[in-house]
Amino acid sequence: MGEKFELGTIVSKLKEGKKAKEVAKELGISKSNLSYYLRKLKENGTLIYKGNGVWLVQNFNTHTQVKKQRPCRGHAFIWNIKFGREIDWKKQIDKSKYKYKLQSNNKVIRIIENNKKIWLSKKGMLIFEPKDFFGENSYQAKGKAVFELDRTIKKVLNELGLSLISYMFKTSREHFGLIKNELARQYNDNGEKLYIKNEDGKEWMWIDDSLSLGELETNEMNVNKQLQDFWNDHKRTKFQVTPTFILERMNQVTQNQVVFDKNIVKHQELLDKIGNGINDLVKEVKKLNENKKSM
Repeated sequence: MGEKFELGTIVSKLKEGKKAKEVAKELGISKSNLSYYLRKLKENGTLIYKGNGVWLVQNFNTHTQVKKQRPCRGHAFIWNIKFGREIDWKKQIDKSKYKYKLQSNNKVIRIIENNKKIWLSKKGMLIFEPKDFFGENSYQAKGKAVFELDRTIKKVLNELGLSLISYMFKTSREHFGLIKNELARQYNDNGEKLYIKNEDGKEWMWIDDSLSLGELETNEMNVNKQLQDFWNDHKRTKFQVTPTFILERMNQVTQNQVVFDKNIVKHQELLDKIGNGINDLVKEVKKLNENKKSM
């Protein structure tokens, strides 16, 4: 599955209009590896070379089997790692296989591990994860991403000759896509995009057909799960429970309640008449009994 993830990421970048050289630099892929991937994508009809480093994306089916089995795609993870102590990365890297760059006024070291860009600070790491992770829902997808994160951290520490150090992690970015979503399919068929923003102007849901998977995407795991449940509920009712449907049913209930209330009033009036009749009858019976006693 690893190669499919890499191919998907490369195709996504090429669809953005980036040249092969730009893709290699952004993903940290060597020229030889990128040439290998591009050749495979050209052979299966996904790409056509237009010249001057420009590739035209035709179609892309490496996700086909995955998306049939796993309706949620987790991707674009950026992990913030905090260790329990400071680490002299430079000292360890000089003795390792890693090539590195100094950034942020030579205070931060950047290395590449399995196509992942990793920035090393005194007490932590920042890791950009280029792979996609699929699951039945966002929780499963993120769980797989966390497993890959742990594997990456252990690999880097091992390569640097460091023992495993306790760490805490969180994401500064994460995206989750509901694959083959009904709403996304409608927008994609019309060649349209959708962006929903919070009150502060930050996007939290969007449709942009980035990988031709018909995805409705969000940047929160919990929101994605709720959206998935929402769409599954609509699917069970064949999308018949619309706002109009609900309003019509509420109106029917209101009308039924009005009729019921009118009937209750009529029934109450009848009961009052019956009650008054019974009272009159009781009075007449008492009079008859009194007359019998006086005789």
